[in-house]
Amino acid sequence: MGSECMPEQQREGRDPSHEPERPAGPDRPGVLVVDDENLVRITVHLGLERNGFRVWSASSAREALDLYRQFREQIDVVVLDDCLPDLDGPATLGSLRELRSDLRACVMSNRRGNAFVRDWIGCGEAHVVAKPFFLEDLTRALRLAGVPEALPARGGERIRKETLMPAILVVDDDRDTCRNMTDLFSDCGYRVDAVENGPSALARARHQQYDVGLLDLRMPGMDGLTLCRRLLQLCPGMVPLIVTGFPGPNLDDEAREAGAHKVFVKPIDVARLIALVERIAPPGNGTDAGV
Repeated sequence: MGSECMPEQQREGRDPSHEPERPAGPDRPGVLVVDDENLVRITVHLGLERNGFRVWSASSAREALDLYRQFREQIDVVVLDDCLPDLDGPATLGSLRELRSDLRACVMSNRRGNAFVRDWIGCGEAHVVAKPFFLEDLTRALRLAGVPEALPARGGERIRKETLMPAILVVDDDRDTCRNMTDLFSDCGYRVDAVENGPSALARARHQQYDVGLLDLRMPGMDGLTLCRRLLQLCPGMVPLIVTGFPGPNLDDEAREAGAHKVFVKPIDVARLIALVERIAPPGNGTDAGV
């Protein structure tokens, strides 16, 4: 494994000598990943590396510029966050393109709308990947940017669709609860799908594996315990949590029999809920997404 990957591997506690060997040389496109969020940077770095790219990564604009000056002949594209601590994304890309005007670029961003367009409009061509995203979305953007396709991973493995974060399914007939849970866990580093009834939840689970399910107990059409049993048939690795404003005397036992891990009573103790979810599915250890 190239020495340029050593800093990330050491931070992850990995021994580079144990990594699968990959072909060296110009057949492997080079990618510079720039993001100050450790989870995103490390996951993108390792995901692209596994799928045949040579990868350098930086947590700041200054570090990115230093790496690019050193390895500019080997780097085909920069994948950078929209917002960095020392210099914003547009300014960082501008500084990199002062060193090489035809540098290809992909931008990772949580932002949408006119403000985002206004900030980037004078920066030249860049392909945008909206966070949260699948690794496959990023590799598609790299192809659109004109980056040569990487060699398949060892053993013929093709680029996999995988998440940057663990997946949570929120099921509640109250729209405000769905929105609040989505905002809360998205900010904590999770990918969240929220639906308002059992049939919609089952439809999602037929195409996507989830790490955690937050299931309201009382919903029209299908109650949370019935939904819990049926979801576990589709997502056997999911840990269901029941949420209710109407706890009964036998609810804990009934929930366990249905396969639920725990019952939370509304109003929810958010700190306890987050702590439990982080123990069940730490950010950065998500399941691969099903197709």
